[in-house]
Amino acid sequence: SFFISLFLKLYFKDLFLIYRSHSIEYEIRKKNSNLIITLLTKYLENYVVNKSNIATSVSAIEQKKFYNYYNCKTYLFPNSLDFKRLKSIKPKKIKFIPKKFLIFSGSYDYIPNKKAIDFIINKILPKLKKQNIKLVLTGNHIKKFDNPNVYNLGFVSINELKYLQKKSICLFVPIFEGYGTRIKILESLIWGNRIISTSKGIEGIDFSNNKNVLVCNKLQNMIQKIIKFSKLN
Repeated sequence: SFFISLFLKLYFKDLFLIYRSHSIEYEIRKKNSNLIITLLTKYLENYVVNKSNIATSVSAIEQKKFYNYYNCKTYLFPNSLDFKRLKSIKPKKIKFIPKKFLIFSGSYDYIPNKKAIDFIINKILPKLKKQNIKLVLTGNHIKKFDNPNVYNLGFVSINELKYLQKKSICLFVPIFEGYGTRIKILESLIWGNRIISTSKGIEGIDFSNNKNVLVCNKLQNMIQKIIKFSKLN
């Protein structure tokens, strides 16, 4: 984004540039990268946001963060989905998936997702052995996990994803860092699935904490809610 913005501003003097942000990169880098990368990310992000004629944020929380970090007022531009199109999609059956499973959608290459997946594998699944609950992953190249309770399907079609959402115990989103809106939560809600998420995972989405959407930040509470949902399938 920095190099594109720099090039466009240098060669097109009358250009009207809009920066559509999906997260705050500096927030992620400062928790996971060395000092040089962190400071460089902040400098580059500051340049892009302030050199744009318009910069947007996906939530009011990010809007405030951008102002605090870069003294820049951004326009609120929440993520949205085509409700009618998603509702009309026909599920496509996937063979050889477990009977009871949690679904997590997101690339393992993205640090907040990696930490969430590792958390599920190392902290959650061992507590669910008696219930024989597995984990199904989508949204990435097929990375091999040395764990028989993890099914990584890699990239799947939207029809297959809807099938998985329908068959899963819930969409599980134990995200503890990062910003942006989890599009998969919105899709899951449209398809009638249940959600268990941390406060950070569902941040930026207006919702009611009720029988279908549960916010849990403690391990034991997550385990209890997953087992409760597993009995409803």
